[in-house]
Amino acid sequence: MIPRTTVIALAALVLVQPCAQGQRLRSAANSMVNAHSVPPAARLMEADLAARTIPRTYWLEGALIGAIGLGILTAVGFYGLCESSNCTGALVTGAVGGGAVGFIVGALVGGQFPKKESAPSSAP
Repeated sequence: MIPRTTVIALAALVLVQPCAQGQRLRSAANSMVNAHSVPPAARLMEADLAARTIPRTYWLEGALIGAIGLGILTAVGFYGLCESSNCTGALVTGAVGGGAVGFIVGALVGGQFPKKESAPSSAP
């Protein structure tokens, strides 16, 4: 007689095998092969086209305003909460931490506002 564990293992293999067929990555492997068949010049043209279609925004201006503003506010706040005689560490920690958070938030907010395209000026 066949042991019970062998029967259970064989039944599990038979039942699980059709479910596992959906986990194969044949299409991903094909797309990876096709990506390498594109000539480098065509990939450069696609990258150049993508760079032209992304509109310019105020992300950098927003990041700088957010970093400076929030950095100063948190530095003053940390300095005010400091109870020791030397509060330089608290001041620097508040400025750097607040500046980092302000940079990220400012960049995200500034990135929502597109810059107006300036008309090319013709030189006489």
